Amino acid sequence: MATDILNLFSLEGRTAIVTGASRGIGWTIALGLLLPSPASANHGWWGWKNGYYRYIGSQKQLFLDDFIVESTRDLTRSTHQATPYPGNPVMKPDQPWETSVGLGRYGSVLYDDEEKTFKMWYMLRDQPMGDGEPPAQVMICYARSRDGVHWEKPHLGQVEFRGTRDNNICFGPPRAPTREEADIDPTLKEAHEKGSRSHLDGPAVLKDRRETDPARRYKMLYRGPPALAHYMVNAAFSPDGVHWTPYPAGINPVIPLRSDTLNNAFWDPSIDRYVALLRMFLSFGADEGRLSSHPDEAGNLMRIVARSESRDFVNWTPAEVIMTPDTTDGLEHGNLHDMEVLPYEGAYLGFLGVWHQGDWLDKADVQLAFSRDGRKWQRAADRKPVLAAENGRAVYLHQAPVIVDDKIWMYYGMCAKRPWAITTVGLAKIRLDGFVSLDAGPAEGIVVTTPFKFDGRQLEVNADAADGHIEVEILEYKNAYHSVEVSPIPGFSRQDCRSIRSDGVRNVVFWRDGCDLSGLRGKTIKLRFSLANAKLYAFQFVKGQLER
Repeated sequence: MATDILNLFSLEGRTAIVTGASRGIGWTIALGLLLPSPASANHGWWGWKNGYYRYIGSQKQLFLDDFIVESTRDLTRSTHQATPYPGNPVMKPDQPWETSVGLGRYGSVLYDDEEKTFKMWYMLRDQPMGDGEPPAQVMICYARSRDGVHWEKPHLGQVEFRGTRDNNICFGPPRAPTREEADIDPTLKEAHEKGSRSHLDGPAVLKDRRETDPARRYKMLYRGPPALAHYMVNAAFSPDGVHWTPYPAGINPVIPLRSDTLNNAFWDPSIDRYVALLRMFLSFGADEGRLSSHPDEAGNLMRIVARSESRDFVNWTPAEVIMTPDTTDGLEHGNLHDMEVLPYEGAYLGFLGVWHQGDWLDKADVQLAFSRDGRKWQRAADRKPVLAAENGRAVYLHQAPVIVDDKIWMYYGMCAKRPWAITTVGLAKIRLDGFVSLDAGPAEGIVVTTPFKFDGRQLEVNADAADGHIEVEILEYKNAYHSVEVSPIPGFSRQDCRSIRSDGVRNVVFWRDGCDLSGLRGKTIKLRFSLANAKLYAFQFVKGQLER
């Protein structure tokens, strides 16, 4: 019984007094007191004298899975696609140093709310990549924008390329190996003298406000060089996102496993760690289950998704495999190309780049995955792309999406057919919380939540009921003498609810006496949504001034 409790509640960082356990329907019930930390309060069940419940506080609740759902009737769970911006591409090779070579496929975009500026780091190749072509020199460029649509490529004067420094290249000049690098790998000097190419590929950039060292305000994970770390994960730091310093030789690569591009890095406050999502290679067949660490290794290797953690962005934990292809994906080429992760409303959204069987170089889209703890992941049931290939092009998400007002913006490299490095950058948008919804048609559907306690003054619902209606009922949940009672709270029944008949991300729910729910704080409740011709995305109890 103790094992069941520990597995369910994941007691790290919490205080628990446990007196026993019993098996309930769909969960394990601890007969005692469990006090979760604020960061994990959304993930555990609490035992109390009036029943078992989740404490959700004012955390928004999504319908990605049945985490907050007890039962449904006549509803379907749907995955939605982002809508491409009509003016795509928002960036194309239009500068003298770009026009003959094109942009690379991978990059990072973030919105710097301190400077009110969108910032992008993207790849530049010195030649197209195609069948039979020699390896290209790959560098990283910097661009900025006030509106996220019209981009400026500042002339930085940092890196000489084709005889001039009049360009926006911020990282990646061809260079001779340092003495320390040559001591580590004596072949580097000879390779450089012979004109060996190097890649600075797949920049994963974050701005770290927590960092106390100004020189490390911006952090980057990237691929190579030197040749020793060509296919491995390296780290670099910058005070401004423009002037970059790679970590010293002997420490780079910081993750010495084969992870050749499109890695993802972010700070996770719930665990007080940096997290890296890695595109890695796993052996199968005769050598099944081994992570590849050599850049030139060939054979039965599939692309998979792995995860690592760090306190300082330099020392990383051993990579943990979190997702591999299944029979639907197929094993050819290892179809899970990469996964970009966005911590979002108490969960983690994973944007999984998927190569398809057949024309694997020419067709790739982005599907949705999600996790409640960052380690155990689920795929969206229908595997419908949230970012679809446009006009036969492959799409590769630039780092994680950016939240702009009431929309989620997704930047991505759009690759035409081979030579498939000739790339432009596109933008697609989707409503806030809009990747998954519970949908009802003309026949009325119902969803009832699990029991919970909340903190807030009013209830907001993200829903599209412009052609239908939604009503919300608040049920009081009691567990008196082991007999569960659920009944509408007077004044908050369906008959008391003002129907929602609009499309909005913050529809305030009103009942007979208004929207003030302050008197219900501390009660264990459920919600019952009744809807027809409507889509329900999320709900949230919010603090602050009441809507009138």
